[in-house]
Amino acid sequence: MPLDDWDVLQLVAHLDAEGLHLRALPTAKDGLIDDRAFLTTTSVDWDDLNDLRKVPEQIVRWQGSLYCERGPAGADAWADLSHSWATAA
Repeated sequence: MPLDDWDVLQLVAHLDAEGLHLRALPTAKDGLIDDRAFLTTTSVDWDDLNDLRKVPEQIVRWQGSLYCERGPAGADAWADLSHSWATAA
Protein backbone atom coordinates (compact mmCIF):
# COMPACT_ATOMS: atom_id res chain seq x y z
CA MET A 1 0.00 0.00 0.00
CA PRO A 2 1.48 3.41 -0.93
CA LEU A 3 2.24 5.73 1.97
CA ASP A 4 -0.12 8.32 0.43
CA ASP A 5 -3.03 6.02 1.36
CA TRP A 6 -2.09 5.64 5.03
CA ASP A 7 -3.87 7.42 7.83
CA VAL A 8 -2.04 8.53 10.97
CA LEU A 9 -2.87 5.37 12.93
CA GLN A 10 -1.51 3.18 10.12
CA LEU A 11 1.70 5.20 10.21
CA VAL A 12 1.95 4.78 13.99
CA ALA A 13 1.35 1.01 13.69
CA HIS A 14 4.07 0.75 11.03
CA LEU A 15 6.55 2.73 13.13
CA ASP A 16 5.71 0.59 16.17
CA ALA A 17 6.40 -2.59 14.18
CA GLU A 18 9.77 -1.09 13.22
CA GLY A 19 10.65 -0.47 16.88
CA LEU A 20 9.75 3.21 17.20
CA HIS A 21 7.12 3.16 19.92
CA LEU A 22 5.01 6.31 19.84
CA ARG A 23 1.92 7.26 21.76
CA ALA A 24 -0.70 8.94 19.58
CA LEU A 25 -2.96 11.59 21.07
CA PRO A 26 -5.76 13.41 19.26
CA THR A 27 -5.36 17.08 18.45
CA ALA A 28 -8.81 17.82 19.92
CA LYS A 29 -9.14 17.25 23.69
CA ASP A 30 -11.75 14.50 23.46
CA GLY A 31 -11.46 13.94 19.74
CA LEU A 32 -10.53 11.08 17.51
CA ILE A 33 -7.24 10.56 15.77
CA ASP A 34 -7.93 11.21 12.10
CA ASP A 35 -5.60 13.01 9.71
CA ARG A 36 -3.81 14.80 12.58
CA ALA A 37 -2.31 13.69 15.86
CA PHE A 38 0.35 14.41 18.41
CA LEU A 39 2.93 11.60 18.49
CA THR A 40 5.20 11.28 21.49
CA THR A 41 7.69 9.05 23.24
CA THR A 42 7.17 11.00 26.46
CA SER A 43 4.59 10.84 29.25
CA VAL A 44 3.23 14.34 28.55
CA ASP A 45 -0.52 14.65 28.37
CA TRP A 46 -2.83 16.34 25.89
CA ASP A 47 -2.84 19.65 27.77
CA ASP A 48 0.96 19.84 27.60
CA LEU A 49 1.06 19.04 23.89
CA ASN A 50 -1.79 21.36 23.01
CA ASP A 51 0.01 24.19 24.78
CA LEU A 52 3.05 23.86 22.49
CA ARG A 53 3.31 26.41 19.70
CA LYS A 54 4.18 25.03 16.28
CA VAL A 55 6.99 27.47 15.58
CA PRO A 56 10.73 26.87 15.19
CA GLU A 57 11.51 29.02 18.23
CA GLN A 58 9.76 26.40 20.42
CA ILE A 59 11.62 23.35 19.03
CA VAL A 60 13.27 22.56 22.37
CA ARG A 61 9.88 22.23 24.06
CA TRP A 62 8.89 19.62 21.44
CA GLN A 63 11.68 17.22 22.51
CA GLY A 64 10.32 13.65 22.20
CA SER A 65 7.07 14.77 20.55
CA LEU A 66 5.80 15.87 17.19
CA TYR A 67 2.69 17.05 15.43
CA CYS A 68 1.70 14.80 12.54
CA GLU A 69 -0.69 15.89 9.81
CA ARG A 70 -1.69 13.97 6.72
CA GLY A 71 -1.80 16.37 3.82
CA PRO A 72 -1.19 16.64 0.12
CA ALA A 73 1.65 14.62 -1.36
CA GLY A 74 4.64 16.24 -2.98
CA ALA A 75 7.43 18.47 -1.82
CA ASP A 76 5.79 21.66 -3.11
CA ALA A 77 2.87 21.30 -0.67
CA TRP A 78 5.18 21.50 2.35
CA ALA A 79 8.07 23.62 1.01
CA ASP A 80 7.49 26.66 3.25
CA LEU A 81 7.18 24.59 6.43
CA SER A 82 10.16 22.43 5.51
CA HIS A 83 12.31 25.50 4.98
CA SER A 84 11.24 27.10 8.27
CA TRP A 85 11.85 24.01 10.37
CA ALA A 86 15.08 23.01 8.60
CA THR A 87 16.68 26.25 9.76
CA ALA A 88 15.54 25.60 13.35
CA ALA A 89 17.15 22.20 13.63
